[in-house]
Amino acid sequence: MLEAYRPGRVEQLLALLDPGIEWVGTRDWIEQEVWYGHAGVRAGLERFLSEWDDFRHDLEEFRDGGDRFAVITRMHGTARHTGIHTERRTAGVCEVRDGLIVRIVGYDDPEAALAAIG
Repeated sequence: MLEAYRPGRVEQLLALLDPGIEWVGTRDWIEQEVWYGHAGVRAGLERFLSEWDDFRHDLEEFRDGGDRFAVITRMHGTARHTGIHTERRTAGVCEVRDGLIVRIVGYDDPEAALAAIG
């Protein structure tokens, strides 16, 4: 999933997501929005990823919770318009059904994401 969460790979990421996906951003993230379905995720990600050069997520921790899993990552990127490099710890909980991710919830606090799946 993290390999597909990069510029130019949105279609690869969508292949992992249920057509009815709900993707909830964190409260402190710039967008503060929810993306619904493949069209919503595509539009949101293309808008978000277009702002970055050299964007990537490095996995710090993965926790399997059965039908849900948590990921803690370190996001890296250089803002396209300012040239400022940003590094931020991020977290999310993904819910899986029938082999596809049906819901992603971003967390401001990585420990809260891990606690959410037990």
